[in-house]
Amino acid sequence: MQDFVFHVPGQIILGTDTVSRIGSLASLLGGRAMIVTESVVRDAGHADKVRENLESSGLTTIVFDEFDSSSDSEIIERALGLARASHSQLVVGVGGMRALAAARVVAAFAPHTREIQQVMQMGASVTPLGYLEVPTSCRNHVLLRDYCVITQSGTRQPLTIKLPSGLLKAAILDAKLAAGLATKSYCAILLDTILAAVEGILSTKSNQLSDTLLLQSITILRESVEQVVAQPSDLRPRARATEAAFMCALGLSISSQGIGGAVAYAINSRFDVPKSWTSTVMLPYLLDYFEGTRPEKLRRIAIALGEREIEETGPRSMHRAGSAARRLLARTALPARLRELDLTLDDLSGVADAASDFEMIAFVPVPISTQELYDILKQAY
Repeated sequence: MQDFVFHVPGQIILGTDTVSRIGSLASLLGGRAMIVTESVVRDAGHADKVRENLESSGLTTIVFDEFDSSSDSEIIERALGLARASHSQLVVGVGGMRALAAARVVAAFAPHTREIQQVMQMGASVTPLGYLEVPTSCRNHVLLRDYCVITQSGTRQPLTIKLPSGLLKAAILDAKLAAGLATKSYCAILLDTILAAVEGILSTKSNQLSDTLLLQSITILRESVEQVVAQPSDLRPRARATEAAFMCALGLSISSQGIGGAVAYAINSRFDVPKSWTSTVMLPYLLDYFEGTRPEKLRRIAIALGEREIEETGPRSMHRAGSAARRLLARTALPARLRELDLTLDDLSGVADAASDFEMIAFVPVPISTQELYDILKQAY
């Protein structure tokens, strides 16, 4: 097995009603907290719940809730300005992956007086603010990684931001925060996490530990999708899915996403389509594309996706992974083609270019050119 460095940067708390512990955790990091969140989370009342818990523990709070589906680096710069002007000592990110990426950037760069890209170019190193994270969609694939992806204002291109190691002090994954999500939206989030786990298994960075975590994650997430569709109001499958999403993040701290993750980030930045909806569409097509590689891994992925035990490892068994993904997708009634997301073929040409620039593309099982990536997108269209 190749060498790898395994490091969990902060405390992870999973469960139901665990968000009530945010105040005691935050009080160890300072007395002035800035909550970075998004409008949909504010409207659901989750940001208020976090703020009340912080203030009951004696912290002074300020809330920045201007993020939405089209937010970019310009909005993040405004959040940075507020963090600096308020002399915040810690940042609490509350929301989905876009809002959490913004919160991480604010915590990392608030001690500087320059703009984000100037700091990146300088390579300056300053101790970041304390950072706590509360994912409201049950997952953050880069929870335990030292980078995040934001949208660059003007160009609408995805921009990978390198973060200081050890930025995350604690994360609270409370299954109840996702209880209010509509069934379709929640299933899309689970399928997005399945795609991330599949790519982590197929990645050249994977090893036995990451494969074990990610395969188990896929199994639980697939069962959770089936149960959520059957009983949308039952909290138990959502609680299990939250645990599986953490297992996925743990596996990805060792391994890496690939084509699907890069495409989802690129489409999200350029066209404001939620990452989860793009990932849902791409899952079976990426399994089809890689059916000629890593047959034993594809066999295990197919079983995790609900196929019966498969003995053979030839083309027939490999094709079953894509078929299993399509059956699971059909149960959710989610979009199955990129054209259903109001995208055009012309749009996808630019997406292929943007996705090819991601470092994660280098870790796919076989080398892939921009043209080959565009061909995959056309098949998914």
